[in-house]
Amino acid sequence: LVFRAGVTPVAIGVAVAESVQLVYGFPAPHTIPNGIPVAEYRSTPAVRAEVRGALDLAPDAPTFLVVGRLNQQKNHAGLLRAFADPRLAVRGAQLVVVGEGELRGALEAQAKTLRIADRVQFLGVRRDVPALLGAADIFVLSSNWEGNPLVIMEALAAGLPVVATTVGCIPELVSAETGRLVAPGDEVALAEAMVKLAADPTGRR
Repeated sequence: LVFRAGVTPVAIGVAVAESVQLVYGFPAPHTIPNGIPVAEYRSTPAVRAEVRGALDLAPDAPTFLVVGRLNQQKNHAGLLRAFADPRLAVRGAQLVVVGEGELRGALEAQAKTLRIADRVQFLGVRRDVPALLGAADIFVLSSNWEGNPLVIMEALAAGLPVVATTVGCIPELVSAETGRLVAPGDEVALAEAMVKLAADPTGRR
């Protein structure tokens, strides 16, 4: 397949290729999946301890990390509602939110309304995401839609189990051995997956 401009479409994952075929009615394009420099996401116990200390995270507090723009696509609002599950509060679970966007003010207000503001940190844009991944215990992404998100690959490269929604190419990345997948918008299932991993340090390792 060659477009009129002489460009051959290339998809970054199987789900994206299927979307191109569905939306444009063309045969499935070639697929070249996204990739990352895996070694850059390896951490050390020293870095983990330093970052957790800087964020005032107790050594035994199950810590979730989400990285992404604060907009409707990423559905942080649903994530906050799931994180408000009292079973996570009992365990002292923490949520670290990395990213900036037009919904930040509303999300910070929501955290206060849900009475979880003392366990949620909004860090804004950061340039030390590999170190933050190394300091976390579980990566979570509650997106309503995705392509082939690099941040999921980065979390896996850092050795984190992933809780994410079954959108885009995420099911191509996350298996039953590396995380838990839930339907987009299913906050009950999202909370359940988070609770199970928070309660099982051996399993998530």
